[in-house]
Amino acid sequence: MKQTLFASVVTLYSLTGFADFQTLTDIESRLDPMEFIANYDGVRRSIDLDIRFELNSAELTKDTTGQLDVLGEAMAGERLSKYSFDIVGHTDASGDAQENMTLSIERARRVSLYLEEIYKIDSARLNPTGKGETALKKKTAPTDPSQRRVEIVARPLDATESAAPASVENTVDEEGKVEIAW
Repeated sequence: MKQTLFASVVTLYSLTGFADFQTLTDIESRLDPMEFIANYDGVRRSIDLDIRFELNSAELTKDTTGQLDVLGEAMAGERLSKYSFDIVGHTDASGDAQENMTLSIERARRVSLYLEEIYKIDSARLNPTGKGETALKKKTAPTDPSQRRVEIVARPLDATESAAPASVENTVDEEGKVEIAW
């Protein structure tokens, strides 16, 4: 039944033009990659979700809950059970910068509350924060509605787990080049 419902949601989003709709597999693979390459600052396990908000609003709409349902299912599943999540709200650049910061935090809180209430995600695993207009997705379109989004960043619950596999060692040679040993 869940798979049939999930397939129907994906079909519905495809037909209604939500090009940025992320499936369960998309979310899981971005937040818990099967393989990845370490870089100088580790691996950032994150995904921007098309969780839309009206201008100057933190209210969740019917359009947003479909994507949140897929996110909630992923977070409640076995694969992502070893992570906590930063829920990062963003705004476009219209309006006052301080008000946008407050609005982005409220958007993140609304998403977190939805995940707690509907999917019973432990609030200790969710960290709602906001960036306001400080991290625009498209610098050339600062007031575009796509700027009003939520980013999900996965962090290992076990603080000793590193972002890169233990078998990877990075060294810097005399010329400053990074060598990766696998």
